[in-house]
Amino acid sequence: MMPTNWKTETPKRLVEWNNEPFVREDFADGIRQKLNGAVLDGAFYVDFENLIEMNPDRFDPRIFSIIQSEHARARQEWGTPPDLWDVLNAEFDFQLDAAATAENALCERFIMPEMDARAATWVTDEIRRVYCNPGFSKMEPWISKAIIEAARYPNAVVVMMGLCAPSTKWYGWAYGSGREIRDLSPRPQFIPAPGVKSSSNAKENSLYVFRGKAIHGQHANVWRYPWKELSNEEPS
Repeated sequence: MMPTNWKTETPKRLVEWNNEPFVREDFADGIRQKLNGAVLDGAFYVDFENLIEMNPDRFDPRIFSIIQSEHARARQEWGTPPDLWDVLNAEFDFQLDAAATAENALCERFIMPEMDARAATWVTDEIRRVYCNPGFSKMEPWISKAIIEAARYPNAVVVMMGLCAPSTKWYGWAYGSGREIRDLSPRPQFIPAPGVKSSSNAKENSLYVFRGKAIHGQHANVWRYPWKELSNEEPS
């Protein structure tokens, strides 16, 4: 939602709308492309501090919705903390990071947002072990995709990070089609995307593990996963 007094807001306030910087430097080209090269009257992308300088009296309001959508995407690009990743990768030996950016990819093979991971094939003859941390705002299509991909091969495994949300429809899908739901203990502290302020994780998270085709009448094993304890174990 655009501030009601956007024409009289100062450039500083526009930059820190909702008390957060909401434009990253690398968004500039993408925004220009989305406006088909149109001149953004009164908008100038400057310096290396993820700020946008605007002339409010001449500001083109079309840019606001674009900035909002890009900012929302950035808020979903929270990376998996290295200590949690080390524990998971030691167990699963992942071959593909199915929801990553060039900055936070965890595998040599990865799928970036512009490649549309939900339309891509994850599990192939060469790739059987997939990790996915897609952000938590729209989990239904991601859980559905994980179920489909795991079913491609009997030895395929897809591990998806998500919220612990038993009251949701997609949790029911994961419970009915997955092999495990691991409730993470303690809560992991995810790594923010560039330009997004770091904050403490206030929500419970689970790992949803899918292996092969769902077995009719079988439900996921739900258990507390003390990953931090595992990360502190001495290698054998």
